[in-house]
Amino acid sequence: MPSAIATRHRPREECKTFCISNKQLNYYPTLANGLSMRISPQTRSVIRQTAAELFGEEARVVLFGSRTDDDQRGGDIDLLIDLPNIDAEKQRKGLTFVARLQRRLGDQRIDVLVADPSTPELPIYRVARKTGIAL
Repeated sequence: MPSAIATRHRPREECKTFCISNKQLNYYPTLANGLSMRISPQTRSVIRQTAAELFGEEARVVLFGSRTDDDQRGGDIDLLIDLPNIDAEKQRKGLTFVARLQRRLGDQRIDVLVADPSTPELPIYRVARKTGIAL
């Protein structure tokens, strides 16, 4: 495994699978289906745990947008929370979800869509489901 110091100055093309963050080496996972995401396993775990706390274990969490593209840099964390049942509190829970993630992950730009069976099928939801990666 390359050292953190040597990795910090490598060209971007050589660093597609890892990133230095807060003096810690974070490897980005490549999934069995060949897809990858630009969030660390620790961040992925925090997102899933926080979603389960607020929306329940049956909620499906999907990462979409620039964090699913290895060729892009930076970007906010775009998430879709798909709920199997109608939830009258989905807006409040969505705001609480973002606040908890920012406390747990640090101040990052996080965009969250929450959809349940009563949510109109807008193009953004279709794009998120089609191009996103389930966490």
